[in-house]
Amino acid sequence: MITEPSGGRQGVCYCLECHVRCEREQCNTPCENPAAPPPNTCCPVCQGCGVNGCDFSNGAVIPTGDRCQVCTCLNGNVACSPLPCAALTCHNPVHRAGDCCPRCEQCEYESKMYVDGQKFPSTRDPCLHCHCKAGGVSCERMDSACPTAH
Repeated sequence: MITEPSGGRQGVCYCLECHVRCEREQCNTPCENPAAPPPNTCCPVCQGCGVNGCDFSNGAVIPTGDRCQVCTCLNGNVACSPLPCAALTCHNPVHRAGDCCPRCEQCEYESKMYVDGQKFPSTRDPCLHCHCKAGGVSCERMDSACPTAH
């Protein structure tokens, strides 16, 4: 048996009844996104990933165009998972079309509901000015004429 490139491809050649017969090597590639064949070989390998004509090394992040997930190369396979979302503190998170994660658009404070970005005085302490942001409320004492809290 003789192995030699024929027309730029690796093949296996042998003699059969005084005739040389060449066949292309049969590849068994057990991964979904194999990398390109190494030089002077014809079979792709699972030691990296080939995606859209580009080779990526193991562990590399693969761009997909989907900003809501991250994909990495794992031995010739592309493994994707959703980007992690932050923990939310609100009771009714909203998941808008086009957003990767749900978000808080309302705040509850002193038994009242406020919309995200709204500023308001505290009903219990008129010296406190509060702000609703991402489901949480922060308040600060704004007037220097107000007595300080003890």
